Amino acid sequence: MLDKTSTAQLYFVECDFGKLGTAFVETDRLSNSRANVISNIVSGEYDRPLRVLEVTEDEGRCRDVSEDIAREICARLVDGDPMTAGGAWDFLEEHLGCLHMAELTRKMQAA
Repeated sequence: MLDKTSTAQLYFVECDFGKLGTAFVETDRLSNSRANVISNIVSGEYDRPLRVLEVTEDEGRCRDVSEDIAREICARLVDGDPMTAGGAWDFLEEHLGCLHMAELTRKMQAA
């Protein structure tokens, strides 16, 4: 049963499925969290993520948090967390751009 007083956010990840097009991947409401979305992008669970939407039900609000998620992934990478998914690099490039990616690469190489 869901707690009606909760202001928790729900996260939806849109992925590219090639010739099949794009779609929001199925998500388990009980384990849906920002941390899980980040882990799933980094691990490759979401193969080719395009964007991440954050929904706050009780406020009737939805916003694109792709850039925020990309920045959090970068922070994890700089801290030494491994990233195994090729599609995640494309996600970072799309939402942070070339200059930020070059800076990230330099920081990782210096570590």
